[in-house]
Amino acid sequence: MELTSNIDLEYYCKLLKINLHACTSKNLLHQIKPKQGCYIINLQDSTAGNGTHWCCFIISESTVTYFDPFGVLPPPDVIRFAKRYKRNIKIIYSLDKIQDLTSIYCGWYNLYYLYYMTTHKCKQKGYLLNKHNALYDLQNEKENDNKIKQLIEKLF
Repeated sequence: MELTSNIDLEYYCKLLKINLHACTSKNLLHQIKPKQGCYIINLQDSTAGNGTHWCCFIISESTVTYFDPFGVLPPPDVIRFAKRYKRNIKIIYSLDKIQDLTSIYCGWYNLYYLYYMTTHKCKQKGYLLNKHNALYDLQNEKENDNKIKQLIEKLF
């Protein structure tokens, strides 16, 4: 496995039948009309370079579930985007640090997250997010690269 580009992520989402609406930089979300489905964003602004870190979120009727494998809060761009969809939408996120800071697999972590969340039908999104995160060793992020490789290999 190697680094993923937006083209790679779009391709794999299509293969996995993930309803991906956009794969873009966070600062370009204002150009997109929010609707239910999946989004992958790069946290680096489009004008700042080739990207540094992928995150993702899913908009459902009343909830946004945001995933950053570093366990960081959603950036203001994502919150504004979600509020454009529905003013009082509930935003669920995880502070679990799954990915090691030296890992290059953020795109793969996000791809698997979207696959997991969209194939496990459960109305309790927070519960499902916690079940997803329980697949990983939260005490040893370096080991999680091996885990994501195994999970991705099972998909393809």
